[in-house]
Amino acid sequence: MIISVNKTNIKILNPIALPLQGSRLIEASAGTGKTFTISLLYLRLLLGLQNQNAYYRPLSVEEILVVTFTEAATNELRQRIRGDIHQLRLSCIRGKSDNNMHQLLLDQIDDPQKAIERLLIAEFNIYNASIYTIHGFCMRVLKAFNYEFNIIFRNVLLTDEYRLLKKITLNFWQSRCCSMSLELGRIISAEWNSADDFLSTIYHVFQKNYIQDITNACCCTENLESKHIDNLARIHDIKKIWKIYHRDILLYINSININKRIYSEKNLKHWIDKITIWSNSITLDYQVPKEIIRFRQSIIQENTMNSDVKHKLFEAIDNFLFKPLSLRNIFITEALIDISNGLKKEKLLQGLVSFDDLLYYLDAALEQPNANILANNIRNYFPVLLIDEFQDINPQQYRIFSKIYSKQTKNALIIIGDPKQSIYSFRGADISTYFNMRHDIKDIYTLDINWRSSTEMTKSVNCLFTQQKLPFISSEITFNPVKSSIKNQSLKFILNEHKYPSMCLWLHPVNNIHLNDFEKDIAKQCAFDIHQWIAASNQKKAYLMKNNDLQALRPSDIAILVRNRREANLIHSALKLFNISSCYLSDLGSVYNTIEARELFYLLKAIQYPKEKQLIRTALATSIFSIGLDYIESLSNDDKKIKIWIDKFSHWKLLWQKNGLLPMLHIIISQYITENIVASHDGNLRFTNLMHLGELLQTQYVISTGPNQLLNFFLKQIANSDNQSIDQQIRLTEDTNIIRIITIHKSKGLQYPIVWLPFALNFAVNNKNHYFDDIPINQENKEYIINEDLRLLYVAVTRSIYHCSIGISTFVKGLKNNSNDLYKSALGYLLECNHNTNLQTLMDYIHKLHCIDIKLIDVKLKNR
Repeated sequence: MIISVNKTNIKILNPIALPLQGSRLIEASAGTGKTFTISLLYLRLLLGLQNQNAYYRPLSVEEILVVTFTEAATNELRQRIRGDIHQLRLSCIRGKSDNNMHQLLLDQIDDPQKAIERLLIAEFNIYNASIYTIHGFCMRVLKAFNYEFNIIFRNVLLTDEYRLLKKITLNFWQSRCCSMSLELGRIISAEWNSADDFLSTIYHVFQKNYIQDITNACCCTENLESKHIDNLARIHDIKKIWKIYHRDILLYINSININKRIYSEKNLKHWIDKITIWSNSITLDYQVPKEIIRFRQSIIQENTMNSDVKHKLFEAIDNFLFKPLSLRNIFITEALIDISNGLKKEKLLQGLVSFDDLLYYLDAALEQPNANILANNIRNYFPVLLIDEFQDINPQQYRIFSKIYSKQTKNALIIIGDPKQSIYSFRGADISTYFNMRHDIKDIYTLDINWRSSTEMTKSVNCLFTQQKLPFISSEITFNPVKSSIKNQSLKFILNEHKYPSMCLWLHPVNNIHLNDFEKDIAKQCAFDIHQWIAASNQKKAYLMKNNDLQALRPSDIAILVRNRREANLIHSALKLFNISSCYLSDLGSVYNTIEARELFYLLKAIQYPKEKQLIRTALATSIFSIGLDYIESLSNDDKKIKIWIDKFSHWKLLWQKNGLLPMLHIIISQYITENIVASHDGNLRFTNLMHLGELLQTQYVISTGPNQLLNFFLKQIANSDNQSIDQQIRLTEDTNIIRIITIHKSKGLQYPIVWLPFALNFAVNNKNHYFDDIPINQENKEYIINEDLRLLYVAVTRSIYHCSIGISTFVKGLKNNSNDLYKSALGYLLECNHNTNLQTLMDYIHKLHCIDIKLIDVKLKNR
């Protein structure tokens, strides 16, 4: 249940004066200096300044517990805090600081020498600081209070469950598929090709620890076999009804006032013939002609002027299609229960415990009769808790912290979050948990200055999100316009000697265009726009300006934000049309699954067998050497030439045997490969991949019995690369000067000078990621979905520093063409669109937004 809160109690935060006792909530909008605020509060807790708002004593870095949700965030916080400790210590020595907030702290320090000593000790011990992820916190508690957790005391920490989960999923797949009939096997294989394919469907359920919730909510009494029989009976029934009525359908449809452009004589005959052939066929699977949807009662109704049109066949088809023909739900439910039990048994057998298990055990321990003793011990160990990104918390995590720190006046609980940025529901984050927590806290503060974006960019975001009275639909999430930092007034994107607009909406000129066509056109417009920017930069006509300092625009300054791989592929293909390099940061994949891996394998094999002329020719023919084909062919007939290469490959083999693989590879790359590969398309990334592969193979070579075993290992990795392995993931270095394509979810917490949002119109109803295929979407769920879409849009546009471009159109999704679906999207909602909004009306809406520019997509780009 969500409980409302009186938002009039929200105060502007002064981090120097915030009381450091009891519970406090800080709601920090994007770019308002959340990390700086956390660091400043940390400094106050270290110093123990003697004033009414200070904690009652100075604390050590081990006593101040800081919890966030990713390892990257913990590392960033640790480095930021360490840097601020160092700077404040130097300021204490000098007696002044250029940082205004640090100067305010200096003014409160009575004994600078004691403060210097405390800060020096803190800086020295910063790597012992209690800055953790939530799982890291549980692990720390386990080590400190292991007597409370005797159930897992002997266990080994399992840092990655994926391999174990993959093994148990394969066991389930093999045992279940082998025990089912051929007919059932055919149906299941139509859903998933293999155990790996099936694992990709259920993996996120295990990641979120949703097993119990999903199996409880979706458990069904039918088994796979009985459901299959029922589905076959439904198909048989609809075929029977079709056979009865199909001869009259053409005459009946022609007698009603229907859209003849869609339901033409030609189309009707084609559809009826195709469905009739299907109705007379033997039923072997669940394949149904897609044309049958044209004869649904609801679809017929949409395409007629007469509201009284009804037919038994149309109603039967409507009922038939309402409930999906699928064994998916039952099979997934069976799998979740079986695999979950198997995972528990295997971990018990091997003495393993995962990070999520630690959460479970700590939660359970805090429910025991002696829970107060444990909670008190944890509070004594960590008197102060700062939780970052609290909007991403789930009920179990909140329950743990609430049991330990809630209503403890002698301790300090400081929560930092922003409900506008709650976008991780697919990982288990629960926005209602945040609302309930906010109700329990009386003192709520906010940060009101944006330190990230240019003044114009901040105004544009304020303008976009203040068109609606409730921009996030829920009254629990308000949008308070933030002010821009004075220093950001100088931030400008200069193109062709003119200041470029901070936000631009690219409008498609075709009214009610189909979404698929819009996506293709906006992808090409995005690519062309970026192509123009890069070309201008090469001509010294595109700059990013800060404090009158001009920096040439680089491809790596530009980020394209998408929702998923499908959108990433669309934009990647469009960029390739203009020869623009890009990389999808959200799923970099395995370095073994690259062309560099295959070509390096050919090279190493030739080095291992330097007398084999064919292997040498194959290695030299790879793109890493960039040797012409004529020269390669000449090696077949010129003994002197091939003898030179045989000697070189033999020499490299000796280097491999004497110094190891990586030193040998460094020599070859520096002498023969670097210049060629760096000059090629995506050269820097390809060079990084080669060096990465060299490191991985060198590590493996140390534990191999020799080069042949290493080559066998290398070949297996190429054939079965593991995208889940962090070690194997492609590295993208800071100096890799290419366009970044990244999901909005992964971009959270990051910032980019220039942002493009080509597919901002997509909405979750069109991109459902349900594990089960018949979960009903009621009005409350629809509002929840668009609410999260609005939060996703907010996160996306606030990543930008200088400029953000967004694609928009009056688009149509599906068969309808008499109205559009723009109003269902987050952007359409903010612009107050409805299902009748046409192109001119939309342009009028946008023109009212004086801080936002509008441009028309060039549809001629599709012919390029």
